[in-house]
Amino acid sequence: MRWHKSTLPNERNSKMKNPDKYEVGYGKPPKQTQFQKGQSGNPKGRPKRSQNMSTLLADELGRKIQVTENGQTKTMTAREAMVRRIVNGALSGKAIDVLKLMKMLESLLPSEVEPEQVELPEYSISFVKGVDGRPFNPTDEEYEHLAERRKAKAKKQAEKASAQIEEDNDDFLN
Repeated sequence: MRWHKSTLPNERNSKMKNPDKYEVGYGKPPKQTQFQKGQSGNPKGRPKRSQNMSTLLADELGRKIQVTENGQTKTMTAREAMVRRIVNGALSGKAIDVLKLMKMLESLLPSEVEPEQVELPEYSISFVKGVDGRPFNPTDEEYEHLAERRKAKAKKQAEKASAQIEEDNDDFLN
């Protein structure tokens, strides 16, 4: 009869006689390299995830800051302070703040709500009176002239807003 190595009578008896003997092998590291009782293999723990830009921005906007308003110091979040500044700027007439506020309001209002479409009868244009009191039915030339005037007015307003933005940027940077 052939004996398998691990079932040899001498080895079986030697394990039973000397229980302190530890056999090193697969899944059985040496005792001196094993973790001590009560200690984990990762004492510092798992490293924290790196934060993305939106998380960092949300944290900064939620941070409490001190703001002096009318001689009184108030504590508010950075987000609240920014909204107050934009609203106050818009109320004082700063074009850039008005644009920012309008953009914020557009994003907050529900976009699914469509204004109700009202069908106007064809003859309703005859009730629009011109300068001389007659009904206003513009010709093609008059339409072109009106379009040019609207473009010029829009260009003038855009230049004014651009100048205001540059002025505000200069004020902000200085």
